[in-house]
Amino acid sequence: MVKRDVPLTIKFGTVYLTPTEWNHVYVGLSDPDNASNISIRGVGIHGNLHLYRWQDGHMHVGPEDKSTYERRHSVYLKRADWLDRPHGQGEPSESARDLLIEMVSAAVDKWVTEHPLEMQRAEVQDKERDEVRTAGKVKEVEALLETARKEYYGACEALAGAQQALRYLATTTKAAE
Repeated sequence: MVKRDVPLTIKFGTVYLTPTEWNHVYVGLSDPDNASNISIRGVGIHGNLHLYRWQDGHMHVGPEDKSTYERRHSVYLKRADWLDRPHGQGEPSESARDLLIEMVSAAVDKWVTEHPLEMQRAEVQDKERDEVRTAGKVKEVEALLETARKEYYGACEALAGAQQALRYLATTTKAAE
């Protein structure tokens, strides 16, 4: 079983890692009780990051094939003292954001290098989840096919009945003339 919420201590506190695939780690900045454990310049930070292994072998924010702008969506950070503010307000400063990303990326990169089996386990579990989802979808399609088959045969029977009724009407109409 892949470890969930693996604690990893960095300069600013403790982050929690969840490997999800061979090339992806979800990084939570809050502990399982949602308490902020990261503090930069005395400001608590809540949020998460999605780090991906790029072709250079290192962990970076966001998928490699996305633009810099799109990769920004792989980082969600909010000041702990401003959690009640609407989305788009309450983010830490750009310098704090960049510093945190740099520190977390380096620490996660090191952890991933030191724990390759955890990443392999995550990949196996991801494939198993895919197989379960695929099997469920196959069952759904089979059920839809069976329903369509029944409707088709029902329509064929109704058509045969209608054709027989038309033939009967045609013969009785000719006999009446």
